[in-house]
Amino acid sequence: MSFKSVIQGLLVAGFVNMSSAAFAGAIPADKLDSPVWEMLAEEYLEGGKIVFDDRVRVDAPNNAEGNLQVPVSVDAKELSGVSEIQVFVDLNPFPRVVRYEVGDAKPYIATRVKMNEGSVIRAAVRTSDGTWHVNGKYVDAAGGGCAAPSMLVSGGGDWDAHLNKVRARIWRQKDGGERLRLQVMHPMDTGLVDNIPKFYIEHLTVRDRNGKRVAHIETFEPVSENPTMTIEVPSVHVRKDGYSLQGRDNNGNEVDARISLTRGS
Repeated sequence: MSFKSVIQGLLVAGFVNMSSAAFAGAIPADKLDSPVWEMLAEEYLEGGKIVFDDRVRVDAPNNAEGNLQVPVSVDAKELSGVSEIQVFVDLNPFPRVVRYEVGDAKPYIATRVKMNEGSVIRAAVRTSDGTWHVNGKYVDAAGGGCAAPSMLVSGGGDWDAHLNKVRARIWRQKDGGERLRLQVMHPMDTGLVDNIPKFYIEHLTVRDRNGKRVAHIETFEPVSENPTMTIEVPSVHVRKDGYSLQGRDNNGNEVDARISLTRGS
């Protein structure tokens, strides 16, 4: 039985019996027709109005060639006053992928995700007035991405010697800002594989070399192993000596890197 079937059964059995007063008039009908939309909205999008908004651009392939590394980007630069971006794979056992506190960065983030089956991938973008702007798309995928063991660990070798090591690349943008791509070496285990506990990065913080926080990213189990995050940094934070990155995984292992690279065009 697919995860989608299980969720649909739960909805029929119990979730649809929730008091309609809990979300009447607050949660709009899902234009993406996901069976778990109301559950996700209730759990993760507390407070504020919810609207579907085409200005939130979610880019992902129509078909996932591999369900362990599915590229996803969210661009909300047409909105003003963005404070937070959340990304979900609706039908994953753990639907939330990232929670991005935009801070002084631009409202854009890209990463790679694991998919357990074909699902809506959606983004919810919160603006300063408290409104959640929601959009997404359906991505077809084979099953089992969240229950597959990490290739980093199962491939053997001295992977643990490279745990939480950081690779990075920086591109200068026309407006004087920069696009920053970060990769952290980590297996990102979901805990769904027998005898392999949850082991994943919980958060990453980017600061400029003056110590000012640029952006903060909470990461969850569906992020692909060796997670890659791409953000856009405005010109006010651009320094010739780069950035710093700090973070931690759920076992308390620290991420601490200085990012100072020759920039591309």
